Amino acid sequence: AILQYAEFPFNSQGFRSIEFENYTSDKLKILFIGDSFVWGMTATPYYNSFVDLLLAKNRLVFNAGITSVDPIQYWSICKNYVDSINPDLVIINFYEGNDIMNKKRTHAQNIPHEHITNAGFFESNPEGQYLDAQSAYNYFEQKLQIPQNNMINTLLGKTALGSIIWTFTHPNKRYSYSAQLTKDESIDYTKIYVDSIASFLSLKEISYFYTITPDETSSVNAKTSIIGYDTLVIEQIFGNLEYYVPNNLTKSDYNQPKDFHFNNSGSLKFANFIDSIIQRKLSLE
Repeated sequence: AILQYAEFPFNSQGFRSIEFENYTSDKLKILFIGDSFVWGMTATPYYNSFVDLLLAKNRLVFNAGITSVDPIQYWSICKNYVDSINPDLVIINFYEGNDIMNKKRTHAQNIPHEHITNAGFFESNPEGQYLDAQSAYNYFEQKLQIPQNNMINTLLGKTALGSIIWTFTHPNKRYSYSAQLTKDESIDYTKIYVDSIASFLSLKEISYFYTITPDETSSVNAKTSIIGYDTLVIEQIFGNLEYYVPNNLTKSDYNQPKDFHFNNSGSLKFANFIDSIIQRKLSLE
């Protein structure tokens, strides 16, 4: 399975992983669930992602990371693939930046949380109603257009560089995702799916834990060198569940300003962070 993955790094279900099968193996079988951080976005080359680095550490790793998803889909992945893989351990990675769900939504096939296009990622339900990819593009294009109300704006709007300059000089005009829920409601709604995953795995007597990827762009990191996280919010979401947060990440470990995912140094640190947790757990068994 690993040799096949090395030759073609996608399985028959479309995941960037070895095949989702219940292999007989002496290796520790680990199922990773998460978003683009787990998928390995911006690792160069791809096998420098933290999940692939753990695969290289003699673990049998299944990568169920999907770009641009949230806890409702983590829950769906868990229900659909745990039985076929029968993992020894499930690790669910929670990204502080956008895994806190600010809208209630129905998870269904062919209704993605975001549309992933060559023009960027577009929220599929910016006003609480699902839009197809073209409609979402049109919606955001209209929101982001530079108003042609004076000569300077007209000139800036003619080039990509001019558009970037206008965007950075008008920060209040940038479009941000709308929220249907208050902060407390978002925490409670997110917690429903975080707890559902934990209950599901506990009933099946499968070991699991959560890892937290801190948001490098968060205001808590504005004046610090070591990347931290919003302790209060994370504690409210996870409560007594088992979760771990790295304490050695810096801004230089994120691919900025391109997309703020891990670069290779961040991937390596996160892989070592997870491996240290696994090693400690194995030593206690």
